[in-house]
Amino acid sequence: QTLASMHVRGLLAALSFAYATWQAKKPIEGMFSEAAKLDKDLVVIRTYMPSEAMKARFRKIIHDLDDREVMISVARHTETGVFLTDENHRIIDFMPKIHLTKLLQDEKAAIDELVAEFGDRVYEYDDDVIDKEFPELKMVKKMTFVHGPSNKTFDANYGKIMFNECMRIAIDQFSNRTGKIVNHGAWMIVDDVEFTGNWKELLDQYTLPRVFATENENAGGTLISSVDKPYNVNDERVAWWTQFTSPKFTAKYFNTSMTNGVLWKHTEQVVYYSARFLEVLQENMKAGYHAQSEIGTPTMCEWNDCKRINLDSEFIDGDHFFTNLNDYHTVEEIKARLKYLRVSGLKKLVHPCKW
Repeated sequence: QTLASMHVRGLLAALSFAYATWQAKKPIEGMFSEAAKLDKDLVVIRTYMPSEAMKARFRKIIHDLDDREVMISVARHTETGVFLTDENHRIIDFMPKIHLTKLLQDEKAAIDELVAEFGDRVYEYDDDVIDKEFPELKMVKKMTFVHGPSNKTFDANYGKIMFNECMRIAIDQFSNRTGKIVNHGAWMIVDDVEFTGNWKELLDQYTLPRVFATENENAGGTLISSVDKPYNVNDERVAWWTQFTSPKFTAKYFNTSMTNGVLWKHTEQVVYYSARFLEVLQENMKAGYHAQSEIGTPTMCEWNDCKRINLDSEFIDGDHFFTNLNDYHTVEEIKARLKYLRVSGLKKLVHPCKW
């Protein structure tokens, strides 16, 4: 035998072994793929350094929704720094190291406490994770916040206003950790909303069959939220939010022949994204369409053949006890309202409950 023929025979033997191994693995992969479907709703609680009262809300959500998969998605700041950027996205200031170190230590302690109680339900992320997934998001203007200890203004993290991108990261983290595909859609619940009834009873009202939306999974999917309605792009109730949009979103969804200057805005304390609508959002975001989510989510739904559904008013507390109530009511008034609703057996969503 020549050296060349021995090499060819060795190569053929190796290929034959590889093919046999691949064939042997095929049924296992098939079984895993079938088992990898979650086959129930994912519920994502979104939070940042939650208080004890907020953690009590998490316990109630988990208890009430034992037939669904509940995870807790926690935002944190990046170790690379906290900055202030200008309109051209250039860094013009940064958090001093002494304050950044303390902030990161406090965030880690809060996350460690969550993990100690809620275990592998807890997932954490920062802006670097989101930027890696959505590079064009860096072109969106950042909202700012005042950092008390330094008395300086810095850019807020994406978790403050870019809920769609944060939800995508949470869902992907869940799938990567568990190996399960989120095929029945996902609910988002923020940490400062209270529901005075049973969460299961509320969410059960809005399954796709109950809201006659099953067939829409063949189109653009379904979005369920609250106070979802149209506005002219120049309306003061949406105009402020329009500054937090990517150039591509502005070009496609502002004042075009398709939209005719109409934006949609909703409130997003409790939101359901069907599996198909999650795909639609991801397709838009990967293509560079980003916007503050109160206007971005329902607008992308409206113009991508998606069905929009509002939570029924019977579940929404009135007299400004659901939206913007900090302008009308004190914390003590809100707590008294919650007590009244529970004693009266009234099942209502109340927000924001920031304590």
